[in-house]
Amino acid sequence: MTENLTTRDVFQQFDARLSRVETDLRELRAEMNRRFDQVSERFDQLIDYFNGRLDQQKSESDSRFETVDQRFRAVDKRFDAVDKRFDAIDGRIDGLYKILYGVLISIAGMAVTMALGVAGLWFKM
Repeated sequence: MTENLTTRDVFQQFDARLSRVETDLRELRAEMNRRFDQVSERFDQLIDYFNGRLDQQKSESDSRFETVDQRFRAVDKRFDAVDKRFDAIDGRIDGLYKILYGVLISIAGMAVTMALGVAGLWFKM
């Protein structure tokens, strides 16, 4: 069956087919946009979830670090107290050292004086 188609009929069929292709492409684009929107929404949900988890982890680690920092501060205060005690003891020991050094110098001076006196008596004899 051969059809006698005119140029007008060919262009009308071509226009109809082109319209269907255009409609199909628009539907495909709409479907693709819908799916991309779904994927984008899921990614946004994941990002929100991970940001929430990140904030939770940061707050937990901050509280842990705060606890550790408080413990270090307490230990630092103890070391400061011990350091003050050692400084006080060092001051006392330094004072005792100076007193004993003075006493030893005095005794050494008396011993030298006595030795010179004995030597002087010895040589006079």
